Amino acid sequence: MHPDTERSVALVTGSTSGIGVAIARRLVREGYAVVLHSRNSADAGNILASELGHAAYVQADLALEDDRARLVQKAADLWGRLDVLVNNAGISSVIPHADLGAATSGIWHELYEVNVIAPFRLVAEAEPFLRTAARRGRSADHRCIIRPQSGDDQTASGAQRYRDRGSPAARRFGRPSAREGCEVGEDASLNHNHVRLAWINRGNEDMGR
Repeated sequence: MHPDTERSVALVTGSTSGIGVAIARRLVREGYAVVLHSRNSADAGNILASELGHAAYVQADLALEDDRARLVQKAADLWGRLDVLVNNAGISSVIPHADLGAATSGIWHELYEVNVIAPFRLVAEAEPFLRTAARRGRSADHRCIIRPQSGDDQTASGAQRYRDRGSPAARRFGRPSAREGCEVGEDASLNHNHVRLAWINRGNEDMGR
């Protein structure tokens, strides 16, 4: 366990590239300790953790249930707490329109495991730690679940990028903001037991994995 246990701790999935890195950097600047994550880029994750200082890296495959549970538990163990979960990680698969048969059941299963099932399961695994953070009586900003969402995208060649965009509750917030900007919002009706649910609308930028 790290000696500094007073900082609020945020787990950011898919945080070695794209918007995940930007989220991690911002959280550290705001005084958080950050747990970085990716499936493959361990070297980049460890380098970023060293650069940020109040950060650590954990490698996990979000398509695997055991890895999802291990990631959350490790994140909580590092500083003895977990206050924020940012479900940022996501994957996609480019399938040409002329070859829809290439969208195999294996591809669909992986997409749903990582983009749909994993965020829910991570929330379920993190729930006890977030409730503990809520009982500490800190500001509501220190105990929340955040899900970035991206806009529809299509390559110039006409190949469609198949990717789940999150739940209908997330999609109903509308079109994405400009690529260089982010819009942050919250649906208060989804808040429960002082744990906030929020979203970041950030256009077609890479979310990391």
